[in-house]
Amino acid sequence: MEELSVGLIGVRRMTSGAGVVAEIVGGIEPFDRVEREHAEDTLRWWGSTADVYRRVKPDVPARHLVAYVVVV
Repeated sequence: MEELSVGLIGVRRMTSGAGVVAEIVGGIEPFDRVEREHAEDTLRWWGSTADVYRRVKPDVPARHLVAYVVVV
């Protein structure tokens, strides 16, 4: 896979929606050290696997993308 520099660290170019999410995460300016560490950890994880979406409830794969929405 092609290397892509995204924000804080480089990640492999992804062909799915995961690549789009990695670009969004990499484009967020961290507010503090903790947020920077979380973003770096997330991008390392996304760069290391294409298996980021939950396939089987409750936790396969163990680490997977989760989205929470608040209706206002």
